[in-house]
Amino acid sequence: MFLGACDAGKTRAGAEWVRAEVEGSEPLQSRRSKRVALVGEALNQARDVIVLREGGILACSSEDRKLVWEAARLRLV
Repeated sequence: MFLGACDAGKTRAGAEWVRAEVEGSEPLQSRRSKRVALVGEALNQARDVIVLREGGILACSSEDRKLVWEAARLRLV
């Protein structure tokens, strides 16, 4: 759990943790998770903050592993 004030980096820290779980924390390291659930108070809030925000998952994904948000299916691939 992360506790902090506004702009303390909670979203970025969570996004980096999720990325490390799925990709591995170091090059060529095996991944720990294949699927991850992103949970928020409401669907649009979770999407806006966890996925699309400037410190979110899309922002911290590497260029060679660029993620795609599929709005119609409500999933991040």
